[in-house]
Amino acid sequence: MGSMGMTFSGPVEIVEQDAGSRRAVIKANPKEASGQSNADGTVAITIGGDGGTVDAVANVSGKTASMGEGTVQAVLQQLIKQFTSNLAKA
Repeated sequence: MGSMGMTFSGPVEIVEQDAGSRRAVIKANPKEASGQSNADGTVAITIGGDGGTVDAVANVSGKTASMGEGTVQAVLQQLIKQFTSNLAKA
């Protein structure tokens, strides 16, 4: 997580998928390796003819939250960019 070098891991679950509308919703509830931070989030992915959309909501608490909204938001935006790049390759 930015300059703090945090690593999060934890369960990720596909909670909704609809092949007809080409939509999936993924929920995650990771914890930081040292136990000083928690996160939860939802990512909704819809794929269309000319691309798609990714809508993400994330909540953080603990040490991560003290970094400030701008820093956390920048890191999360980078993660979404990596995710969508990997999705496009698949």
